[in-house]
Amino acid sequence: MLALLAVLFMGMSNPSVLSIPLELMVIPPDPYLTVPELQAIATSSAAKYGLTKKQTARMLKVVECESGWVATSTGKLGERGLAQIYQKYHPTITEKQMLDPYFSLDFLAKNLFKYPSWWSCHGILYPS
Repeated sequence: MLALLAVLFMGMSNPSVLSIPLELMVIPPDPYLTVPELQAIATSSAAKYGLTKKQTARMLKVVECESGWVATSTGKLGERGLAQIYQKYHPTITEKQMLDPYFSLDFLAKNLFKYPSWWSCHGILYPS
């Protein structure tokens, strides 16, 4: 990433007005947990709630679609975290909880198959 920025700055008289195309702007992944570690947490949460292997696989795909495994991700309407929890509908959940990978993935495992419509990606990936 630094190399890309260095190349973009080269030859510019005023780098403070640098314009980076949106397709090059990427939110870095969670710096503390890798995707395989997050997937292991999700799988553990799924087991905690007795999800089948098929349900667990669906859950992992929903996370990929909703947040791309970026724990700090924010959706268009303000949904936050790996599970894209929308505080408007869950006012007792704090922002800290939404951004906590353990809480977020546990929340998803507990609720995904009870209330699948809470996650737009579930409907996109698995239309009924």
